[in-house]
Amino acid sequence: QLKLDGPNVIDGRIRRRYFIPYLIQVFISILPGVFLGFWWFDSSVPYSARLFLPNNWIYWALTPIAAFIAYYIMLIWSCIVARVRLGWLKILHPIKEGIFLRHPKDKDYKYWCLRNYTRLFPGWLAATVPFPWLKVFCNYIMMGVKVGKNCLLNIGWVSQELIEIGNNVKIHQSACV
Repeated sequence: QLKLDGPNVIDGRIRRRYFIPYLIQVFISILPGVFLGFWWFDSSVPYSARLFLPNNWIYWALTPIAAFIAYYIMLIWSCIVARVRLGWLKILHPIKEGIFLRHPKDKDYKYWCLRNYTRLFPGWLAATVPFPWLKVFCNYIMMGVKVGKNCLLNIGWVSQELIEIGNNVKIHQSACV
């Protein structure tokens, strides 16, 4: 089976140069999940879950649910952080339609790569979600794409800039928009 992949949207030269801001974004994105983990597992934290659930078997039975909640909180928070960073990048250099050189010295290309680099971590987190509607919400609606009702954008590669998706659209594997 031949599986097609989307185009390479982040230049390695730009990726290396802006790796530290990306790590800061990832660090800020995982904070709520980490705090929830500390609250759940560490009994020295005030009002910890260990104090409210004295029976050991109830605590361990609810631990997978707490892990899922922490993951989804981290996913939504990473989308919010990415959306704020995207807004900041769009203020620094507004999105332009047209043709530009694929060279890091070209500002249009550089900011296009930076916007795609900003969407990388939330997109990676959303890729493992089993709910297609949550993937559409996190990858497109939270990133500013206008998406209609009853849309399914599951495995295809869809650009997140300068695009509007109408009602009842389904984009599947090997599609590139």
